[in-house]
Amino acid sequence: MREQLISDALLYFREVHGVAPLPKEKKKAEVVKLPDPPKPVVKAVPPPQPQPKKVEEVSWSSSLRAEVAAALPEMRLTSTIPDDSAARSKAKQYAAVILLSFDPGELAFFKALGEAIMRLPAPVQIIDGTKLTKENRWPSFLEERAARLFIAEERALDHSAHALIKNAGKPLILLAPIPEYAKNPSLKRLLWSKICHQLSQSS
Repeated sequence: MREQLISDALLYFREVHGVAPLPKEKKKAEVVKLPDPPKPVVKAVPPPQPQPKKVEEVSWSSSLRAEVAAALPEMRLTSTIPDDSAARSKAKQYAAVILLSFDPGELAFFKALGEAIMRLPAPVQIIDGTKLTKENRWPSFLEERAARLFIAEERALDHSAHALIKNAGKPLILLAPIPEYAKNPSLKRLLWSKICHQLSQSS
């Protein structure tokens, strides 16, 4: 039926117009190009970092504490480290022998004497006695210093400083005039004998 209608229509156009109508072109389907799906973004994963090892805290277990307490009842157990800052500060102020100098001209003698004493061995400090007197620091100085021996020239050490040293219970050797030791070797031997004896008594 459909084909017959088309045939009759063509025949009519031929008779009326002398030409046959051009058949309408079929529209082609428009191809719509869909955009490509977005590519998945792959994030770079950093390699795993090594985890720091945990420091194991060592503490007294109850069983170990009980065992030590039973074996050593006189020992006191503690989990804290005691503060030794005061002891370290005091150690810096310690010298077995303190040489008191009151005259810059005596410094060479005291340095030579100090080097000899350190070979015993015994720590040595050379202190400016004149400065201690001017600043009135003898009491605090003697309280801070736990020296086993003080050495000073007798004529240079004033009576008040002499008394403070003796009252503090500090051993003291009084020297003859310094120039005499260069003239008289027996004075050197006597001084050395006194120093060794005093340090052996207080060790």
